[in-house]
Amino acid sequence: MGLFGRIEQPVLADYLSGIVIGRELVLAHHRFATRVEAGAPLLIIGDDALCSRYMEEISIIFGATPTHMGNTAPAGLFRFALEAGLLPQSGFAS
Repeated sequence: MGLFGRIEQPVLADYLSGIVIGRELVLAHHRFATRVEAGAPLLIIGDDALCSRYMEEISIIFGATPTHMGNTAPAGLFRFALEAGLLPQSGFAS
């Protein structure tokens, strides 16, 4: 759609993001719907802006409100780097 000018460039990234998120959540629903219906919590970890898109769609697709746990990825990746010996052990609080 972007190639043939059916969608303007400024909104193309949002459009593509919506397609990816929608497809991902439809597949997740097929796989995890039974667990969610049984009361399993829906937890989201990541960037606030991206997670807000997921939270909105999860509410629609699963009919449940997810909990955003924050963006723990940087701290986790830092910990992996320390444990893998990619960073010096001294000077960092763990």
